[in-house]
This record gives sequence, structure tokens and C-alpha cells, in this order.
Amino acid sequence: MPRTRSSARSRVSTGSTSPASSFKRQRAFFEKMAVAPPRFADRLESLFTLPPAEAIAELGSLVLETQAIVQRELPDVDVTLRRPPGGAQVAAWD
Repeated sequence: MPRTRSSARSRVSTGSTSPASSFKRQRAFFEKMAVAPPRFADRLESLFTLPPAEAIAELGSLVLETQAIVQRELPDVDVTLRRPPGGAQVAAWD
């Protein structure tokens, strides 16, 4: 039997998931991680509230710390970054 419009519509997300509830789920996941940068969940969440320059610097720190952890824990994995965090910024399109 083919789907009707109403049945398909009922399966579509209404977007009612709030960012706060998403962060709660992420925090629970991050807190279960055996290895992670210090205060990982707090620092990741702070990226959305910090001034842009500070958020960029914090994200760069998280990337480098995560890279170091992966390098230490999984030495056979290539963790070379194509470009370093916080490198040259690309000009915005006009």
C-alpha cells in the first residue's frame, strides 16, 4: 500500500529539539569517553558563547589536544592536519 502524504508528514522532524537538549545528550556521551581533552564538554559548549576570536582559539586548542591524544593512543593512525587550526583565514565571498 503506498504511503499517503499525511503518514509521510508525520515522520518528518518538526525541529522541536532544542539546542539545550542536544547539548545534554552530547555531554552525556562526552562524559563516558575514556580519553578526551580536559573539560572537553564544557569547552566545546563554550564555543557557542565565546567572542569569535576566543572561540576560534579554543577550537584550535581542542583540535590540537585531540590530535595529540589520537597520536598517543593510536600511533598507527595518520593525524596530520591539512592545515593547522587558526591558520590563514579565507576571505569571504562578496
